[in-house]
Amino acid sequence: MPLLTGHHHRHNPRIQRAKAEIDSGRLRQIVSVQGMFWLIKPDDYFDVAWRREKGRALFF
Repeated sequence: MPLLTGHHHRHNPRIQRAKAEIDSGRLRQIVSVQGMFWLIKPDDYFDVAWRREKGRALFF
């Protein structure tokens, strides 16, 4: 079963651990998943100009 994560989270230790648990077979067959993700970014995250500029979203 493929596990897909956002590209910027794929090296997060928690995501790597979850992937390893799934790949190990220890959890057996996964038939449903529900998740929620939130975070608060520190103020210095927005010190880069392009992160403060208004942009446009691309929808496919």
